[in-house]
Amino acid sequence: MKKVYLIAIIMIIAIINVNAQTYNIQQTIGTGSDYSYTSSSNTIISGGNQVLSPLQTIPFDFTFYGQTVTNYIASDNGYITFNSATISNEMNTSLPSTNAPMNAIFAFWDDLNLASGTSVPDKVVNFTYGTAPNRVHVIQWHSVTPLSGTGYLYAAIRIYENPCGIDFDVVNLYGNATGMSATIGCQNSTGTDGSQTLSSPNEDYPGTAVSNSDDVVYSFSPSNYTYDMTTVSEINLNEVMTVSTINNLDIQVQNNGSQSISSFNLNYSINGGAVQTDNIITGITSGGTSNLLHSIPFTPSNAGQYYEFKIWCDNINGNNDELNCNDTLTKLVWVNLGVSGTKKVLLEEFTTESCQFCPDGTFVVEEITSQNPYVIAVAHHSGFGSDFLTTAFHEDYADDMTSGAPKAAIDRFDFTKDGSKVAISRSNNGWLDAVIDMNNYPTPVNISIDGISYNNVSNTVSAEVNVSFIDYAQPGDISLTLWVIEDSIDPISQTNYYSGDQSHPYGNLPSTITAANANEYQHRHTSKKISTATWGDPIGNSNPVPGDTYQRVFNNISLNGTDPGQVYLVAALSYDNPDITKRLVLNSNKQYVEGMVATIENYSLENKINIFPNPITQIGYVEFQLKKSDVVKLTIYNLLAEEIISKEERKYSQGNHAIAINTYDLPTGTYFVEIKTSNQVERKKFTVVK
Repeated sequence: MKKVYLIAIIMIIAIINVNAQTYNIQQTIGTGSDYSYTSSSNTIISGGNQVLSPLQTIPFDFTFYGQTVTNYIASDNGYITFNSATISNEMNTSLPSTNAPMNAIFAFWDDLNLASGTSVPDKVVNFTYGTAPNRVHVIQWHSVTPLSGTGYLYAAIRIYENPCGIDFDVVNLYGNATGMSATIGCQNSTGTDGSQTLSSPNEDYPGTAVSNSDDVVYSFSPSNYTYDMTTVSEINLNEVMTVSTINNLDIQVQNNGSQSISSFNLNYSINGGAVQTDNIITGITSGGTSNLLHSIPFTPSNAGQYYEFKIWCDNINGNNDELNCNDTLTKLVWVNLGVSGTKKVLLEEFTTESCQFCPDGTFVVEEITSQNPYVIAVAHHSGFGSDFLTTAFHEDYADDMTSGAPKAAIDRFDFTKDGSKVAISRSNNGWLDAVIDMNNYPTPVNISIDGISYNNVSNTVSAEVNVSFIDYAQPGDISLTLWVIEDSIDPISQTNYYSGDQSHPYGNLPSTITAANANEYQHRHTSKKISTATWGDPIGNSNPVPGDTYQRVFNNISLNGTDPGQVYLVAALSYDNPDITKRLVLNSNKQYVEGMVATIENYSLENKINIFPNPITQIGYVEFQLKKSDVVKLTIYNLLAEEIISKEERKYSQGNHAIAINTYDLPTGTYFVEIKTSNQVERKKFTVVK
């Protein structure tokens, strides 16, 4: 499971051998939000087989094998050439080769076809994004069809105006094509010098999804630098850090030069202060990477502020780095007191009746909420068409947060780190894993819904929302959202893909679920009304500190069109930011109006440990109450008193708390959980059942 604290995208690095040294090829995973495969309406080849585009112009000078080129011709067969051409070559081969197109870049060279009559038009397009002097020109094969295989594929070449070590790259971005035998690479104007990926000329398509996060990228760098090092990523530098804690910097570096590296300096500075230098003696071959621990730790001394880290390498084998534009990694870290409030995780589910897979999404949410009383589920009926429950604010949320349904945003956290929508897929336990991550993500604020009252004459409800900051929150525009949630609404015409599949909980229901099936299927936790703006109303405090409070009174909220006995209120405190990936939910809470009974909200733990559920099948929650703020450490032991699981020590505020434990890797048996504070130890037995 990926760590949730990092802001920057951490890419998987693998260096691929090549047949020539003119261009080195580096494979990475993921593209940023500035690149979108749907960006272009400029079609340069609209259909056919063995066809070429008209002459196209690059909007800036581009150097290829030492020569400036400004024009190219694209082929339907997955390549471009900077030479004149009259024939589209479908017979891919190894590079370099005089039988291959000369002066060319090969995105996915195979016998491809721009088929007609498909639901998504097969075509070749081009477009440019960014602003000078950092523009990127893209040539993209859009939903093309392989003649030698099945399915479809998207592939692209991106040419950089200001390359900084990467002149161009090839992106395999979306598709399900199989049975391919393609070439990815480039070669010069005489066919005497070329570079290709390791599996060329037998590359199969990788099978990528819509999200930018799994795009396969091959970056082409000129091999004329002897000494060039890049700081690729910081491995343990979290987005939020606790004041006065000792931290060591774990860094991944890469050798982009042609010379093997035996020594270099690894440096970092904080807020422009003194440079901390560690002389590293190691061996990193050309194209290789290494994970290194800086020998000088750092201890943040002040809470409530950002620390800007700059990390770079120099003095490579006693020489200067020859390419400085890719040297330095910059990271902002927020430092606070390390105090966490009572955390509730907000799960915003996107679902509609026209969505055939949404019944499974409903089932997954019910499984999560039944095992985790600290998850608050809210369903927005949008993301795949609309239905009788869809509202305008549902559609606003879907436009910004999801690319389809069923999907869910978990505290609106950006798990993909690719700049795309924050709602994620349920596949591979995606929702459950995200809930576990966010349940253990500290919150600097408590939020409650108090003084709730229902007027059965006017059919209205009144309540006050109270916000109390117990730690420094990261600065930003913070807003409060309040929804009216209605539970257990009878369906009208829910499409059910799983009808007849006896392995699925809804396999016994018809392909169209109606009110006649309401005893077995209902729409749950639907956001029926909103008492604030769509993205919340500002609380008027963009830099909250411990002790700050906020109160908002909501009077006479109409419940017309709802069943008051199935209604509750949900309040959420979140950032309001133009960047859709920076609208993190800090905390949330709920309160029932009438006729429904709260569960965990009414518990009185009285300083004792409670384990929910018990027995545990996979995910359990250790609940405890503190009379005062204290440091808490959780440890799990087996019957032999051997330590099995240990959670990092953390400071918690006064009140009720829960810590998630994942027993997936534990065999069936009996275990003990221990909660240790500064002056007390409590233990309780629980059972794991598989």
